[in-house]
Amino acid sequence: DPMKPEERVCPRLRDLQVVAERSEEFLAGNFSAEAKELTRVLTEDLGGANWGSCFDCLMTQACNDRPLPPILDDFGEDGSLFSRIVDHSTWLDAYKHIYDDGAYAKLSMGPLWAEVTGHIEGMRGREGKKGARSRTDMKNMDVPMLLLYSGHDTTLLPILVSLGKDVWDGRWVPYAGMVVIENYAVTEDDPKFPSGYAFRLIYDGKVLTDRMEGCENELCDLEVLTDHVGPFATWDRDCASTGDADPGTVEVDWEEKAMPHFAYLGKTHHSLDVVMWVGTTLFLCFVSSWCTVLYLTGKLYGGKRAVAWFDKSASRFRNTDVRPGFKTRRDIEML
Repeated sequence: DPMKPEERVCPRLRDLQVVAERSEEFLAGNFSAEAKELTRVLTEDLGGANWGSCFDCLMTQACNDRPLPPILDDFGEDGSLFSRIVDHSTWLDAYKHIYDDGAYAKLSMGPLWAEVTGHIEGMRGREGKKGARSRTDMKNMDVPMLLLYSGHDTTLLPILVSLGKDVWDGRWVPYAGMVVIENYAVTEDDPKFPSGYAFRLIYDGKVLTDRMEGCENELCDLEVLTDHVGPFATWDRDCASTGDADPGTVEVDWEEKAMPHFAYLGKTHHSLDVVMWVGTTLFLCFVSSWCTVLYLTGKLYGGKRAVAWFDKSASRFRNTDVRPGFKTRRDIEML
């Protein structure tokens, strides 16, 4: 699926995330006083929420009239706790995309860009063939007038990042977000469009073309786009892991027991988390086993409440509610 980053398909994406999230800049932001305070709010004031799940919950609430917890009921105000959590969560997830000139975004979106640019080249003409200059040409050349891709927020963000450092505005892609690339055939000679074709980049109704390097106006020569994405627009990606995903050792300041987002600091987790998960699993296994025993015992004794226990002194079972038809304890033991 070329519509979103997938580390199982391209393991090198994980390497790039490891490198990004072990950088000094990420560590400084991840363990800043602001990050620790927001983490405290999530874990203590909001009942154990975490950075991995809170963002979708907050954005869903922002799109309807359902009440927010009182501590977050400042939505829309400047400097609100709601916006601080959203902004930090956005930065945590987007950092790997923007790090190292968008290396993660470019690698992850390579196949999708290959498909898009393949259609663009079909419109422009291949192997010396004349490109389409009208709707009739496009029909005759079997070039679609409209291509529609349905993806995710995690599709649009890396697409925008891959187009240059100034294209993405730093805010998470909202629900129903849309990126549009319009292609035009220039009918008259114009030195601004040496290829004879132009494009316009639009994101959620706002023209972003001039944010791309090499573009100054709303319309820009199409070769600027194809030359920019060409180096990474391919299905044949270098996805082999280089081994940079080895977590190694990371020194973490656990001041005030703050527990910020961990991403790929080797997927580091506090030892208390491991103990908690193991303990919870064992407890649930015990409860489920005991419930099974009670259920089967109830079935055996005609649905009545059968209570049996072990007599340490006599080393035998007793029963306080004997099923009709069994008159002695020995009869029960023989079952």
